Amino acid sequence: MSKTNYHEQLKAGVALRRAILGGMTLQLAATAAFGQAATNQIEQLRPVVVTGSNIPTAETVGIPPVETYSEASIERQGAKTIEAVVKRMPSAVGGGNFGISRGNGGDGRAEISLRGVPGGTLLLINGRRTANQDLNAIPLAAVERIEILKDGGSSVYGADAVAGVVNVILKKDFNGTVLDAGYGNTTSTDVGEQRYSFVSGMTKEKSSFLVGGSFYKVNSLYSGDRERSRANVSDPNNTSPTSNPGRIQTTQVPTNSVLRTTGAVYRGTPGTTGTSTNQYTAFSNATDRYPYPFFTPAIRDAERYSFFGNSEHELFGENLKFFTESFYTHAYSYNQLAPSPIVFVNQTTPTSPNGIVIPANNPFNVFGVPIDRARYRPEELGPRVDANTWNIFRFVGGLRGRVAETTWNWELATLYTFQDGVNLQGNDVSRTGLEQAIKSTDRTTAFNPFGNRSNTSAALDAIRLDHYTFVTDTLYSIDGKVNGELFDLPAGPVAVAFGGEHREERRDYRPDSTLISGNVVAFNSAKPYLGSRDVNGVFYEVSIPVIGMGMNIPGIHSFDINHSGRYEDYSDFGGTYNPKVGILWKPVGEQLTVRASYSESFTTPGFGDLYRQAAEDYPELRNPVKFAEKDPTYNDQIRTFHSGNRFLEPATAENYTAGLIYTPPQVKGLTVGVDYFRIEQKDIAGSADQFIIDSNYKGGGPNNPNAPYASFIVFDPVTKDYTTLYSPTLNLSRRIIEGFDTTLTYELDTKTAGKFTSSTLVAYYFNFKQENIPGEGLTDRLGDFTQIESGFGLGSLPRIKLVSSLFWDYSNLEAGVTANYIGAYRDDVNSGFNREVSDWLTFDLQVSYRLPWDTKVTIGVINVSDEAPPFVQGAFADRYDRDTHDLRGRFVYGSVNKRF
Repeated sequence: MSKTNYHEQLKAGVALRRAILGGMTLQLAATAAFGQAATNQIEQLRPVVVTGSNIPTAETVGIPPVETYSEASIERQGAKTIEAVVKRMPSAVGGGNFGISRGNGGDGRAEISLRGVPGGTLLLINGRRTANQDLNAIPLAAVERIEILKDGGSSVYGADAVAGVVNVILKKDFNGTVLDAGYGNTTSTDVGEQRYSFVSGMTKEKSSFLVGGSFYKVNSLYSGDRERSRANVSDPNNTSPTSNPGRIQTTQVPTNSVLRTTGAVYRGTPGTTGTSTNQYTAFSNATDRYPYPFFTPAIRDAERYSFFGNSEHELFGENLKFFTESFYTHAYSYNQLAPSPIVFVNQTTPTSPNGIVIPANNPFNVFGVPIDRARYRPEELGPRVDANTWNIFRFVGGLRGRVAETTWNWELATLYTFQDGVNLQGNDVSRTGLEQAIKSTDRTTAFNPFGNRSNTSAALDAIRLDHYTFVTDTLYSIDGKVNGELFDLPAGPVAVAFGGEHREERRDYRPDSTLISGNVVAFNSAKPYLGSRDVNGVFYEVSIPVIGMGMNIPGIHSFDINHSGRYEDYSDFGGTYNPKVGILWKPVGEQLTVRASYSESFTTPGFGDLYRQAAEDYPELRNPVKFAEKDPTYNDQIRTFHSGNRFLEPATAENYTAGLIYTPPQVKGLTVGVDYFRIEQKDIAGSADQFIIDSNYKGGGPNNPNAPYASFIVFDPVTKDYTTLYSPTLNLSRRIIEGFDTTLTYELDTKTAGKFTSSTLVAYYFNFKQENIPGEGLTDRLGDFTQIESGFGLGSLPRIKLVSSLFWDYSNLEAGVTANYIGAYRDDVNSGFNREVSDWLTFDLQVSYRLPWDTKVTIGVINVSDEAPPFVQGAFADRYDRDTHDLRGRFVYGSVNKRF
């Protein structure tokens, strides 16, 4: 193709390219484009940059495996947020996929994790980074498509692209105005979800602009609203021993006393307190444990509004253009927890969670001795509040253009983005206030843990406390890149891209004085830290057509090689170089494509992992002493001091992919794709809470000072409780992941019955081995569920995850069904649950009708048969895998879309 003809065809291919991109469903949904009949059209497509490369291409199948979610395919899912889109992807499994389904342990943000690699997926917006990886900060109304690179991307994008890249492409070149409104709810309990948006734009000969806004709100779903997540008082793993009425224990009585062993409980009516020891009876694990899920949302209440826009103006034709893009999002989410757990422990044990003893002269103490083992939840205070507010701003401005009448293009841009958050932790108990109130001898002001919700308003006012934490993440960068053709080979032109980037990242974490001082009882103390780094990088890429279609070589219709590399220098740990090489081979024509690649990638330590000071936390961990004794209360929240480590190194990885795409000429419209992937990752940073406890126990602990990690542990031999654990972040873990992605799409366009489109995507894993600590050896974790809160937890790792859809488009009517399948896996084997978590199959339905006046009405049902998520006994909250499954049940929605 001559350069003159090339430039003539640039504009001619724009409309066709957009049509194909607009109709793509996932990786291969541009089905007809892969058939022989469409070959001539493909050759005339305008080259565009696809995620995973900096070189424009007109190929619809490239070397890197990329899934594309168009605006149309997102609408077919009934998704109202980007979180909802990516969560159902077959490649999204395991720990790190979280969002508003995280009540306890969440903060309203949403992140994506491909291949079960937490922190190994890079989020981009229009090919550039963003401050913090929050999917929910991006307004869905602004999205044109989402491209998912399922391969290592560090050679192109730098850090964190180990398992892949999620690149959100925003709308541009838009004409007209679109108004959209939608509402949905479950058929049991109000979990209403509403959204409203507008997009308006104009494209002229030299300029274009777009503006828009959106509003989204969803109501909370409480754990008690669903049978699956509803607490069972007799279940020791979904309840707490810290209850109301309280559990009174002390060491100041004989060893055979109930107060010394099980503890005693007052069972009088609410608002009263015991007046004699005879009114207290033995604590029972079967009836007196506290069902904390009664107070917790399984899905957080959330509200967001956004404004966005972009523009482009030709300053000197195609040779010089100015462009901008920006958005602002305000987000709020609400969560609450059960009332504050208060644990009174002998002050002679300085590592106890509270270190407060109830004196003998407390006016409500009828036992006449100090109480040094009591537990109590002040329901009178109400539930603890955990609310998050985020303000996110992003701006990009730059210049781009073409070098005269050549194939060379360039771009220079600057990016500034920040995410500013405030976390409110309300209705906590002040440690200093509690110490004073528990020592008071005045019945009006003294704190009373002996009764049934009988504290006075004066006592409650003395202990009530709210905390605030402020977090600011900022990112500034300037980048420049050039791409073009160097020279021609017999098979075609050699294309290159190269450029550089300077990036400044900063995190400012500021808890208030009460958290810093540790004046907390029910929340975690925290220390401030400030992390910053400068990054300078250079990158290159070259695409070499070794053999072309006109060279008539048997068995090689065409053969291309692509190589890219990126070197980055980090101010906090040094330099790293990451290469990638890939091949694209078409042996017999356009109907069969074979591809393969090898790359190296890495993740940088987070600022918290590097700079976080030792701060108090209460993760739920397994007590190996009680577990060995078959004590059903072996799971407990252990006081843990997590800290960062300034000597952490990046986690590195090697990625391998190989696959083929086949479009049989005998079946027009059919495309089959299979891709193999392998990730070998090492030096993964993490906290080893459970490992430290288990290793110490296996080595003769916890009472042996010579056992491993003895200085990291404090153990109470009387209660057989681990009272304190010290756990720094370490480069400890490595993992190997292998599997296949399979895609099957078929499009049948009839003359009389309309068009039928089907798409099936399957991720099948056959290897997921992880070594938590060097020397421990690789353990097969595939098909397991491991609690994420346990340091190296992986969530659920089913062998298979599938999404399949069939849609029919006839005249103004479109209707379709989508099947979602998640395979079975084993419950948390580390917690001793020898059971299988069942597989899960749900179906979604959707019908749309295009009315006159450019109006589209859509109704749909998610999870038509109202299938409850499978029961997971080892889950920390709600008894299901909240990062993989959906607790809502049947969800009915409708929307109206009007174009002007």
